[in-house]
Amino acid sequence: MRIESVVNMGPQQREWIHLNIDVTVETADPRFNQAVKDAGSNVGQADLDHLSNNLDQLAENIAVFTNKTRDALSPVWVFSDYDAYKDVFPEAAHLFEEQGRPHKVERGDNDDVIRKTEPNAVPDNVEYFERLKGQGIKGVVITGLYADICVLETAQSLLDEGFQVMVVEDLVDTNLEETRAEGMQKLKDSGARMVSETQVMDALGHGQLNELHRGSFTIEESTQRNAGNTKSAQCISYLRL
Repeated sequence: MRIESVVNMGPQQREWIHLNIDVTVETADPRFNQAVKDAGSNVGQADLDHLSNNLDQLAENIAVFTNKTRDALSPVWVFSDYDAYKDVFPEAAHLFEEQGRPHKVERGDNDDVIRKTEPNAVPDNVEYFERLKGQGIKGVVITGLYADICVLETAQSLLDEGFQVMVVEDLVDTNLEETRAEGMQKLKDSGARMVSETQVMDALGHGQLNELHRGSFTIEESTQRNAGNTKSAQCISYLRL
């Protein structure tokens, strides 16, 4: 079921896009892994055993986030186009015809979709990202898979190309639990701004995505309760550590 956007687009938001990396069946759907096994392929299974319900749920969470923010953050979908998969798993070549098909997420009819033939999405799409610059796009919000490979290399290249980059920490993951901490640290060390889904939603709602990137976004919320003459105030600050 499609969830309608809940964030209004302001001028600042038009400077940013949302890059969804490899939210596809071969990266996030545990049924794909089982189908490869059922096809009798016994090559490289260790590389596929990571496909778990955790990534399945992550894809669903990305879908919800994308649908809520699509009017403010135009989604761009990146998928891997690796012909080599068919050579690695010849018994399951027919399954890889489904490669790149989105998992849990919905691509809109007007959404941009770009392909990559290596972990880094930039080299195959240099002209595309240059065109975004020409349209006034200055920043990229990244979600997807995998944090320590495709997300990391793409984020680094986008930074090198002069884009501002924010990675939604709770909407990216690695392919193995034991590599997650290291992968997240590499992302932080890359210079990308690590943020949470909640922070992005709050910043979008207040038209302060640039402030979130700079680490100066603050929300002040004050509430007054008449009962018992009780007052409460909450100040939430997102500051760069």
